[in-house]
Amino acid sequence: MKTFRYLILFVLLFPVSLLAERPNVILIISDDHAWTDYGFLGNEKIRSPHIDQLAAEGLTFTRGYVTTALCSPSLATMLTGLYTHHHGITGNDPVKGKDRDVWLDRFFENPMLPKLLADAGYNTMHTGKYWMRQPAAAGFTHDNGETGRHGGKSLDIGRKTMKPIYDFMDQSIENKKPFFVWYAPFLPHTPHNPPKRLLDKYADVQPAKKAKYYAMVEWLDETCGDLMKNLKDKGVDDNTLVLYLADNGWNEFGKASPYENGIRTPIIARWPARIKAHKEEVKLASNIDLVPTILTACGVDVPAGMPGINLLDDKAVSDRTAIFFNNFSHNMISAHEPGKSLWTRSVIQGKWKLITYQDPLPKERPNAGGHNRKYPGQNQELFDLLADPHETKDLSKEHAARVAELQARMDDWWDPNGAGPAFAEEGFESLFNGKDLSGWDGRKGLWTVEDGAIVGSTQVRLERNTFLIWKGGDVGDFVLKLKMKFAGGNSGIQYRSKVDDAAKHYVSGNQCDIHPRAENYGMLYSEKTGLGIIAKGGQKVEVSKDGKKTVVGETEGPTKADTAAWNEIEIHAEGNRVIHKVNGKVTVDVTSLHETNTRKGVLAIQLHVSNKPMKVWVKDVRLKKLGAAASAGAKPKVLTVPPDNIRVPEGFKVELVYTVPRETQGSWASMCSSPDGSLFVSDEKEKGLYRVWPSKIGEGQKGTRVSKVPADISNALGMCVAFESLYVMRMGAGNGLWRVADSDGDGRYDKPEQLFELVGAGGHGPHAVLPDLDGKHLLICGGNGVGVPPGITHHRVPPNWAEDLLLPRQPDGRGHARGRLAPGGWVARISPDAKTRSLISIGYRNEYDIAQNRAGDIFTFDADMEFDFGLPWYRPTRINFSASGADHGWRHGSGKWPAYYPDSVPAVVDIGPASPTGVIFGYNAKFPTKYRDAFLVLDWTYGTIWAAHLSPKGAGYSAKIEQFAAADALPVTDTAIGTDGAMYFVIGGRQIQSALYRIAYVGDEPTDSPVPEVVLSDLHKLRRSLEVFHGVKHGEAVKTAWQYLDHEDRWIRHAARIAVESQPVDAWRSRALSPANDRMRIHAAVALARQGVPSDREGLIASLASIDVAKLPDEQKLEYLRAVSLVYARLSVDAEGKGPGPENGASGRPTAVERKMLLARIDPLFPSTDRLVNRELARVLVYLEAPKLVGRVLDHIAKLPKQPLPDWATTLSRNSQYGGRASSMLADMPPTEGMHFAFVLRNLKTGWTLKQREVYFAYLIEASKKPGGASYADYLLNIREEALANCTPAEKIALTSLSSIDLNRKPEFKITPPKGPGQAWTVKSAVAAVNKVKLRKRNFKNGQNLFFATACAACHRLGGFGGAIGPDLTSAGGKLDLKNLLEAIIDPSKAISDQFGSSMVARKTDPTLMGLVVDNDPNNAAGTLLVFTHDPKAKPVKVAKADVKSVTASPVSQMPPGLINTLNEKELADLVAYLLSGGNKRHRVYK
Repeated sequence: MKTFRYLILFVLLFPVSLLAERPNVILIISDDHAWTDYGFLGNEKIRSPHIDQLAAEGLTFTRGYVTTALCSPSLATMLTGLYTHHHGITGNDPVKGKDRDVWLDRFFENPMLPKLLADAGYNTMHTGKYWMRQPAAAGFTHDNGETGRHGGKSLDIGRKTMKPIYDFMDQSIENKKPFFVWYAPFLPHTPHNPPKRLLDKYADVQPAKKAKYYAMVEWLDETCGDLMKNLKDKGVDDNTLVLYLADNGWNEFGKASPYENGIRTPIIARWPARIKAHKEEVKLASNIDLVPTILTACGVDVPAGMPGINLLDDKAVSDRTAIFFNNFSHNMISAHEPGKSLWTRSVIQGKWKLITYQDPLPKERPNAGGHNRKYPGQNQELFDLLADPHETKDLSKEHAARVAELQARMDDWWDPNGAGPAFAEEGFESLFNGKDLSGWDGRKGLWTVEDGAIVGSTQVRLERNTFLIWKGGDVGDFVLKLKMKFAGGNSGIQYRSKVDDAAKHYVSGNQCDIHPRAENYGMLYSEKTGLGIIAKGGQKVEVSKDGKKTVVGETEGPTKADTAAWNEIEIHAEGNRVIHKVNGKVTVDVTSLHETNTRKGVLAIQLHVSNKPMKVWVKDVRLKKLGAAASAGAKPKVLTVPPDNIRVPEGFKVELVYTVPRETQGSWASMCSSPDGSLFVSDEKEKGLYRVWPSKIGEGQKGTRVSKVPADISNALGMCVAFESLYVMRMGAGNGLWRVADSDGDGRYDKPEQLFELVGAGGHGPHAVLPDLDGKHLLICGGNGVGVPPGITHHRVPPNWAEDLLLPRQPDGRGHARGRLAPGGWVARISPDAKTRSLISIGYRNEYDIAQNRAGDIFTFDADMEFDFGLPWYRPTRINFSASGADHGWRHGSGKWPAYYPDSVPAVVDIGPASPTGVIFGYNAKFPTKYRDAFLVLDWTYGTIWAAHLSPKGAGYSAKIEQFAAADALPVTDTAIGTDGAMYFVIGGRQIQSALYRIAYVGDEPTDSPVPEVVLSDLHKLRRSLEVFHGVKHGEAVKTAWQYLDHEDRWIRHAARIAVESQPVDAWRSRALSPANDRMRIHAAVALARQGVPSDREGLIASLASIDVAKLPDEQKLEYLRAVSLVYARLSVDAEGKGPGPENGASGRPTAVERKMLLARIDPLFPSTDRLVNRELARVLVYLEAPKLVGRVLDHIAKLPKQPLPDWATTLSRNSQYGGRASSMLADMPPTEGMHFAFVLRNLKTGWTLKQREVYFAYLIEASKKPGGASYADYLLNIREEALANCTPAEKIALTSLSSIDLNRKPEFKITPPKGPGQAWTVKSAVAAVNKVKLRKRNFKNGQNLFFATACAACHRLGGFGGAIGPDLTSAGGKLDLKNLLEAIIDPSKAISDQFGSSMVARKTDPTLMGLVVDNDPNNAAGTLLVFTHDPKAKPVKVAKADVKSVTASPVSQMPPGLINTLNEKELADLVAYLLSGGNKRHRVYK
């Protein structure tokens, strides 16, 4: 009968007519009012007739409570429905010197009652106390004027007037809108200054202060009576829900106290039309219940995860077994660690109450008197409240077992970091509120709710399987997640099913079977359709139209699950395919064309026929609708990559930890971990730094907390916590290194100072900062767009770096990095105060991050120049060992050094096309040894995290590469290892949607294997002993290092040479000209060429010419040819005595004697059998103007085999992200090898026949037909122009037919216009349209045609076709999801890359131009600028620099909006598919 009684009472409280008219709501909050001080609760002295009447007419809980006995925290709970440590407002004020906004920023991330009501159509008014910024911040639509700490002008309410409330009510009634009034008068709070007419009534009460307090209570009571009369006068009394309680108690052991006088208050709910008057003296109520009670009454959904209950639901109240409390210091210590302010925790369970004091207690105290204890010296107190409501007798010693039981329950509830409930798992809705069966329908007597779980049980044999059916209607494509356990028999989850008999709750259709046998747990069973078992655990099955089942593959296998424990069940249904998972493991994967696989239907939970009683428990039921069903009528959702879409090795699990609100927190580009378990992250622009307290492993977004770092600082691309500070490398505003201190020791970094500025701008600027393993320094790095730190105190790299080019360079045809000279990117070591600064290595393009292995060696992941793809100087992204003194050889344009140059160092491993971002060693991760010891590197463009398994190779390193994590549209920016042993990474950058993910190992391999001892090999020890001399003048350096210049190990030779170069050249010049052997002679020549003077040239050439080059191994031939090149690049002078310029190669020419000697040694060697030797021979022979060289080189080009795939193509093929996309280009490789020879031949002015010229120019035309990077065609055009400039006038005329052909690659099909009809697309409508027609089985040819027809190809390159003004879109699908891609097209000015931004060029005499600006000669003030205007068909405008008044960045994109407005839905989807595919016909969008 108990269930029946609940049902009757619920009907009385909530008749069907409730939904017809929503109630008004008034929340009355008394201020500092003891629970005993009411007439209706037995106080015979005090007069409270109107509140007494309210209690008599309503549902009154005499055992009502507030979770914290202090004003501000208590009010905050009433606004949010959350416990104090969850909403974060633990006290009335911050500790001295702290900014209240830090707490309020966190507080307003929570749901707010006024806003939830306002969003549902309510007028909401604030009056009285509030504490939390302006009322509008919480969603109040109306207020009573300025608010302050206690309430400001708004405190006039009650004490002076009630008119603003009545005016608001009149307005709402007139506008026919329901209203909510927050009435929190400053009564009976101090100052106790009641009207004399009231005070006179208590003349016999002593002491006098009590009399004043009693009079204040009566004053409050009068205002409540006036308010209730006004409701009746307006005719809205009957349908107005009035709730009453106090914010905390009063008197001794009252305010801020954990005792009853502090936390207890009557809670009254009066609603004449709906509630029967009832006085409840046993059951428990709390202020956490106000929000769910009000929202439910008003027909508003209660946010999932709220801890309170609906007080008007008698069953929910009866089922409650305990309520919890915590009291804190008056002044708040930490917004993010509420436990630091905690004084007491309490729990009431039935009649028992346990109070536990913190040990040790915080230094900050509660409100005056709140720290007083009835039993000093005891940390725990136990009371029987029914027998002893005033807590006069502690029973903790007599009932130790009860104390332990209550303490355990309280420990389960308490979270010292205030993680709180997760209110929304991204894209999912909760189908079960954890309290009752609202929204579900099942057979009476079989289904209940116990301890937050749905429980189904049978005591007798059923005639047929019966189901608890979700009443939310049919569901089509979806992801369903829930937790489940059972005892006896088996169960299942029905989906896309049909209700056969609604009265008996019979269902048929698809079922995820939950069974004790492993092969059946999670299998697909077709209930009551005749098909029976469709797929058992471990099977991938296809079902034909006629019902034939074929096993076509395997899944992750059957799942042996503990049926008595909670197991996570996941069902993914999309189209005709369904997948079941158990605890993250795929059990079945089925594609069915049979009619029983309906595309939509109901969801239900099964109770199975059984010979014995069975029981099933289900909780945490979440549904995510996919496709059109998800978007219909829904609010826009933030798009992130589902964790399940991210591919990781077996045993690893990916979780989405936090979705970043882009409008307020930006796009996160950097991250670091902190020893306290938090993470620091930064927006790439101006939205600040944030501190993230991630959820526990396995909890996803639930419990993750984020707060803004109080320091006014942002745009960090590198951060670390070290030396009691947060170090920040900023790019853009405040360019350079900053230190942010914790000024008052509270753990919050709030005082920034700049340690030094870095000169430069753009995305290749300041990057990483991290603590050096020596514990004494920091390591920092910067890309090629920023200069080295100023005031270098120690140059491990000789500071006279140069371009070191023998032949003239060709800059990038698009102007990229033009004029940026050596040293390029760099790595440095600095002291914590940045006063000592040591330059370690140079020559990078854009190394975003650095890390150290256990031995202290530094590694980085450096960028390629993707525009150079297909050209001889293209250098793939690579992992570099940043050795002392190293120059890694980046030079702009065609000037990049090959890896074999002896004055450079090789890569550890080449990877291929990518955009390197964060790197880290996995040493602190709880991973299996293989991955714990890996160097993990991030690729932004192709959404990949690589694991590089390093091993020593000589004195350096080699590595094997493995894909560790990858997904589409996963622009990974940075990573950190958390204190929980998981790997965290963020996606974002360039204003793309950001999110924080976590990779944790959940497999069976051990993660606690011993850390190996660092043992250096003899070669590594030798290298380090030589590096001691780098940048240091030392009398023993030359003697020690010289003997190793010819060492067989390249890293030893390099370390020895830098040691020598660091010494005064006069100390070793003579040695360099008379070394012991040929190899030593070569490397000595390299050293002297770099550090010597022009007068050293003659001796060096003579020394080199003495070597019989033909007898050298190929490796030494390359070293020899580079030594010759360096001598002329560094030490030659022109006729005016000037040395080499930065762009034009060697300034002077060899003497006749030098030319003769060198040609005698090397001219006979061309062509060689080694391709690299041939490259360098051609370069040097062109410089020496070798006789008959043109014919020999052209003949060599003609005999070259088809261009082989580069070495890194093998690595590339391992990447599921771009293997297909890049391989489509590699399948038609441009003639990279031949292009090198054509490039160097362009410098020869003489020695040509006309026929040879024709062959040469025809070769360039053939090369242009191949795909390449964005600058490929521009380089070809410039090579041709420079070669043409070296022709005679007669030759130029004769070559007109060849030299006038456009070298830009053209499509081999006719371009046709869109069919339309189009529309003015918005991001929202475009996303909806593409989702409607779906990105599956799209038309490749139509998308390719539209790429040209909509003018995309005029500026953008894709798959080797198109222009070069905008970014190459070949890799767009690897970093942009659908929404971000459409946003970039429709609103191009929202996020503009610094590489492609427009500028406004103000001229002195002519009108201002706007467009992409290219400086053809940055180092020549008398040169010209090229301005590519917004018309892609127009030629660039040449502007003399002398005519330029100013050049400023434009906020308007080079790309015009509206380019896709001619497309219909299907055409839009075809174009988007083509862009996402990168021109790859095999991409999934075409399947």
